[in-house]
Amino acid sequence: MSEFLSPEDKKIIPVFNEAVNYQMTIHIGGEARGADLNKIDDQEFTELVMNSERQPLKPLAVARDMLGYDETATAADIMSGLHNEHLALKSLYLSNGIDPTQALDDSADIIDLTESYIAGYSRMIGSFAQRVEMTEPGANGLRRWNDKIWVPEEDGHDRSLGLDRLARDRGGDQFDNDHVRLMQIGVHPVLDSIPAAMSYPDLQEGATDPSYSNRSALLGPNLGQLPKLIGKQEVYHFRMYGGVLKKVMDADPDRTLLAFEKEVKNFDMPGREGIRDYEKREKAAALTGLLDPASILDVQRKTIKRLGVSERNFATEEAKRAQHELTNPDGSYGDAALAKKQRQLGLIRERKVNIAVKAGGLMPAILGVTVVAHPVTGELTFPYNK
Repeated sequence: MSEFLSPEDKKIIPVFNEAVNYQMTIHIGGEARGADLNKIDDQEFTELVMNSERQPLKPLAVARDMLGYDETATAADIMSGLHNEHLALKSLYLSNGIDPTQALDDSADIIDLTESYIAGYSRMIGSFAQRVEMTEPGANGLRRWNDKIWVPEEDGHDRSLGLDRLARDRGGDQFDNDHVRLMQIGVHPVLDSIPAAMSYPDLQEGATDPSYSNRSALLGPNLGQLPKLIGKQEVYHFRMYGGVLKKVMDADPDRTLLAFEKEVKNFDMPGREGIRDYEKREKAAALTGLLDPASILDVQRKTIKRLGVSERNFATEEAKRAQHELTNPDGSYGDAALAKKQRQLGLIRERKVNIAVKAGGLMPAILGVTVVAHPVTGELTFPYNK
């Protein structure tokens, strides 16, 4: 059955499957730690996941706890409470001379619609998992991960964000139609090999960490709990894909590095393929500090370091070229490039604030500039409110 995957991929399937299973034992936790998941059947695996310490988010339960309500609270009570929290947050921004519209609505929409893409490209990962298993019967790690853990958890994120959208009055036919369409389309990462199939989700899940952390900071200590919880699960996903990619690079260094470099060069968050007004929303998110080019570059740099690219020995000239390009501190992914992007973004943000101040209007909400969240408590302060 070698037609399902290349001979090069077939050689590393045992290492790949073992790496996936090992990362799942960490992700599931509890009884799974130290277990050999290759030795249990699908029913046992399902029971292990269902009884694990990490479960998909349950939107109403999360919102109820976030609001401090007891179990007698109805869905209507919870929705009303969330809505009032959003109104209070907007009022807090406005009273400090800051326009919260783009920061709390438009830039959040890009996260919500991006999450809907996960449903689409998770089907592609699932299809690739079937190819692995058909090539090597018994190599069922990726299928189990996709079907039993990753997809259910991402679905919990999407439903939780949907609850938040309703509370923000951000529904409506256009948004809902876009959401359904994007769930069907999905992003289209290259899945022509094991290294390629792991490279895109590793980078994408890594980039979600700062976006959810920053979203949490903009929402303050109460509403910020939801993106914080989602972000925590996304970090687990990032560790899973990153841990597997590292083992795949150990087994097949040159091919994996070239596949990874290709994704780094072409990387973009899910959305550009189909979100309406993507460029406008992307700029709003970058201005706000939700997610910007510097944040993505920083994730790439950390991933390159975590993979140990600079310390590895590569055989081909092409791989050696990629190694130099990815690790050169003065190159496209080095310290100099990051510092330049940070300076550019800083100047843009300062200019936007100065324009608003001179015009006597409301300032834009910019994380770390016009609004600052305490790193522990999440309490918001507003430096320009003299």
